[in-house]
Amino acid sequence: MDLIKIDNLNGTIKSHNQFKRSQLWTDISVACECTSAEASEFAKTHCNMLSFYAILRAVKKYSGHYREFLKYCLDNKYCDKKGYISADKDVILDSLGIKDYTLVKFRDFKFVENPESLNADKFYQMKIKANTEGFHFMACYIYMNELYLSDSSSRGVGVKALDFINSKNFVWLMEVV
Repeated sequence: MDLIKIDNLNGTIKSHNQFKRSQLWTDISVACECTSAEASEFAKTHCNMLSFYAILRAVKKYSGHYREFLKYCLDNKYCDKKGYISADKDVILDSLGIKDYTLVKFRDFKFVENPESLNADKFYQMKIKANTEGFHFMACYIYMNELYLSDSSSRGVGVKALDFINSKNFVWLMEVV
């Protein structure tokens, strides 16, 4: 994986933390025309939208700010203010004119443990069972034959997936672009 792309991904995730005052709160406030307090509440559930956006931005498939991406998705009814995605991701990508994507899901935990059979030149999105309730999404990439996380919550950015993910909380890993 290109280190510049990894830095772009990690930089976007770092600056858009869900649970600390960040660019994410500002972007949500602008796109949703809401207060900072409301934006901070909405941010708690933006992990799916945000990690998807960060991947697209890292590979330069989308160059706008998160506020623009969110507003576009809101206007087209692809998501709601809480960041819950209601459209299939291929519909979103097609509408943005992005054609070279895969969206293949790997449901076997062996791909986290040993990602050698995955494409190391692609970014991935991971879905896990959340520590509280529901699900959580993170951006992922392969570096030096290991899967790494870039998490907008508390696990960290540029951390080894196996330090935080196990077969009990793993749901799937999806190749994006």
